[in-house]
Amino acid sequence: MESNRTMRFVFVGDLMFNREFLLPPNDDREPEYYFSGVRDLFHRADIAFCNLESTLLREGSPLRPRTGFQLHSPPDKMIPILEYLNINVISLGNNHMDDFGAESLLGTKRLLIDNGFSPFGVGETPEDARKPMIVNKYGTRIAFLGYTTNTAGDGISPDIGSAIATVDAPGCNYYAIEDIRKDISSVKEEVDILCVSLHWGYEYFHYPSPRQVELAHRIIESGADIIIGHHPHCLQGIEHYREGVILYSIGNFFFFNYYKRIGHPLYGNDFIIAICEVTSEGITVDFIPGEMDKGNSLHLLQKRDEFDRLLAEYSGRLNDLDYSTFWQQYKEETEDFLQNIALEHASTIIRSPADIPAILRKIKEQGFSRALERLKYKLRAKSRLEEKRK
Repeated sequence: MESNRTMRFVFVGDLMFNREFLLPPNDDREPEYYFSGVRDLFHRADIAFCNLESTLLREGSPLRPRTGFQLHSPPDKMIPILEYLNINVISLGNNHMDDFGAESLLGTKRLLIDNGFSPFGVGETPEDARKPMIVNKYGTRIAFLGYTTNTAGDGISPDIGSAIATVDAPGCNYYAIEDIRKDISSVKEEVDILCVSLHWGYEYFHYPSPRQVELAHRIIESGADIIIGHHPHCLQGIEHYREGVILYSIGNFFFFNYYKRIGHPLYGNDFIIAICEVTSEGITVDFIPGEMDKGNSLHLLQKRDEFDRLLAEYSGRLNDLDYSTFWQQYKEETEDFLQNIALEHASTIIRSPADIPAILRKIKEQGFSRALERLKYKLRAKSRLEEKRK
C-alpha cells in the first residue's frame, strides 16, 4: 500500500428491494428517487460495500425450512441501484440467500459477477464459500472474507439459521474461529487490507453479546483489519481493538420501512453509512446517520446530536470491566421489552382467546418479528378462505 495514500471505504448493511418497494408507485421509480440524497458519499469512496439481503433470482425451493420472510429483489431493479451507488463489493453470506434454493443462490452470485460486481461469502462447496474476494484498487490489494451461522444457542447468534455450504449443497460460510484463522493466514501476506464481514448477532439489540466480542477480538488478533457486522437491523457500537476496528452492527441501509407500516419506534426508519479511512497511520471511522421518509427516499440527518450520543453510549459500554454482567441484564430486559411489543401487535390480529397460546409459542420458537409475520399471513389466508366459503 502506498504510504501517502488514503483508502476510503463505505460500508452499509442490509439492502433489498422487495415487498412494498415493488408496489405502485414505487415499481416505476428510478434509483435516483430513493438514493440521490446519499449518492455522493458512495462515489467519493474507493470501495463501497453492502450486505445484499435477498436473492436476485427465485427459482427452486429453500435449502432449509422457512419461518419468516422470503426476500427476492428483481435484478432489473437491484442491479441499477448497485450501479447508481457505485457499490462494488457485495456480501452474500446471510440468512436470506437460500430463500429460493441452490439454483437461485448460485445464480445470484453468477449474475453479480457477470455485471461487474465482486460478491463473496457463498459458494458451491465449503471451499468455494471460503474463498476471499480480493480487489485491487490503485495498487492496494484488499481482501474480503464473509461468515455467518446456522447454529442457535451459541451465545453469538440465536436466530439466524443461514444455510451453510456442505459437500452436498451450496451455501454460506460458517464462522468457526479455527477456519477464520486459517482463511486469514492464507491470504494475509497477499493483501494490504483485510476485511471480515459477519452476519451475526441478536436482532434489535444495541449491544453485542460477550461471545460476539470475544469472537471479534480473536478475528482481529488473527490479522483482520476491519470487521463489518450486520443482521441486528439496528446500530451497535464501534471498538478500536489493537490495530483493527470492529463495527459490531451497521444496521439497515435500505430495508422495510417498519415505522411507516406499524408506527412503533422500535422499527426505526433510520439507516447508517459507515465511512472508514485507512492510512499507514491507522484506521478512522465515521458513521453517517439518515432516515427513510414515508415515500421510501433516503435523507441524511441534519442534526445528529442524539445519534452521536447513542453511538458513544453503545461504544463506551464495550469497555465496561464487567461487560458480561451488564449484557446479561440488558438481554433479559430487552427480551421482555421485545416480547411485550410482539404481544402488543399480536393483539391486533388475535381473533379469540384460543389464539393466544399458539401466538406465545410461535414467538418463543421463532422470535417475535418472524412469528408475527407468519401469524398475520396465516390469518389473512384464513380470512380469504372464509370469504370463499360464504
